[in-house]
Amino acid sequence: MATVKSDQVTNITAEPRTLLQPNEEGRVYRAYFSVTVAGTETIDTDVWELARLPKGVRVLGGRLIHTDLGSAGDIDIDLGHRPVDGTGGDPDAFTATAIAGLGAGAGQISWGDDVVGDFGVEITEDSYLVGSLLDGGSGVLQAGSFKGYVDYLLGE
Repeated sequence: MATVKSDQVTNITAEPRTLLQPNEEGRVYRAYFSVTVAGTETIDTDVWELARLPKGVRVLGGRLIHTDLGSAGDIDIDLGHRPVDGTGGDPDAFTATAIAGLGAGAGQISWGDDVVGDFGVEITEDSYLVGSLLDGGSGVLQAGSFKGYVDYLLGE
């Protein structure tokens, strides 16, 4: 039977030892956010800045909880990150995740920890977690709210 080592175990058992990156081990932090939807926001165009992400963190995932936002059908929420100065970044870094029946009632969804490609995305500059809504039926949301959190790893 073979022993297969992860990249982390390979690095720490190598001779000479290879140092881990600062964001490959450390403390997990959670940033909470909430958004009040006024009912004038436009689907497919508006971007919400949800939480600050310090330079060098690895995003682990998060959770969103929402009220009935009154769309005619399902909506995808596209999550990503954008530098604090508003330029560059990848507003679509995290897989667009369908929130089934967003207009049909309240609900919740986890993200990042359920899609391998999202797990451990490294943020290379001070950024915001950003979100935008896509594929809306009516084009405008009704008044409501959503809140949630993002978990990230920060090296010591």
